[in-house]
Formats: sequence, structure tokens, C-alpha cells
Amino acid sequence: MPTSLAALQDFHAFNSVVSTFSKTIRTDVISIKHAGVILAHYDRFGQLYDQCCRILINEMRDRALYGEEATTVATVVIEALKEARTVRES
Repeated sequence: MPTSLAALQDFHAFNSVVSTFSKTIRTDVISIKHAGVILAHYDRFGQLYDQCCRILINEMRDRALYGEEATTVATVVIEALKEARTVRES
């Protein structure tokens, strides 16, 4: 958790953007294909970020099991894993 006021404001702004982005994916304003951008950075930015990832993962699971987007979800997960590996290696 940030200690200075500026860092706390940046932390809040970042988490607000991430949660808004994940909400737009869950409500189909933005395609689920873009969820990989958030998922690739799981476990890098703290608990709030990870919670947004978990919510997206639950949404993706539901869409894969009960919707008609299983192929899309599988593709997003594979791409997110590739991106996560690239990020961690650099």
C-alpha cells in the first residue's frame, strides 16, 4: 500500500481504471477478447487488482460453460498466459 499522498492517489486512479475496464468487459461494452490485458498481470499489482482478475475469470468461466464463447475464452486465456510469461521474463 502506498504511503505518500501522491502515491495513494496514483494507486486509487490505477485501480479505478482497472475495475472500470473489467466492468465494461463483464457488461459486454468491450469484448471479452480484451480481458487478457488484465489477466496477464495477475499477482503483480496487489490484492485489488487480483480481485478484478478473479471476477473476470469467473465471468469467463461462466461464458465458456453456459454461453457460446468457449473458443474465445480459451484463446484469451492462452494469450494471457503467453503475455504473462513474456512480462515475467523481462
